[in-house]
Amino acid sequence: MNDPRPSTGLGTTHTILTRSQWHALDDVLAEMCRLTSGSLEYLHDTGRGILETCRPSTWYTPAVADYDTLLWSAIHEAIGSLAHLEEAAPGDTTAIRAAGLDLRRLSRRMLAYPAPAQGDFA
Repeated sequence: MNDPRPSTGLGTTHTILTRSQWHALDDVLAEMCRLTSGSLEYLHDTGRGILETCRPSTWYTPAVADYDTLLWSAIHEAIGSLAHLEEAAPGDTTAIRAAGLDLRRLSRRMLAYPAPAQGDFA
């Protein structure tokens, strides 16, 4: 379904996903991860994070010209990683601690924003 709001002026319109489309995309990401034996886990986590930020389907963020694309990619990946952790390994101490370390690096990067990333923040 096309978004009834006017386009951004860049010749594009926003698309609203139905709940079933949202879940279908989530299933595709999970299947990709499964078929690659987890070697593309980071893509699954990033995709899942993007989907999470789009829930519910009426969510809309106006275009912002100056945001840090790499920072937001890392944020989306973290959101997806946490959502996936809850579903796949809610009691896995090692996975929980690894996610905590990733979040600590991300939080340092966010706290330093808008300074450019230095060191291993990503």
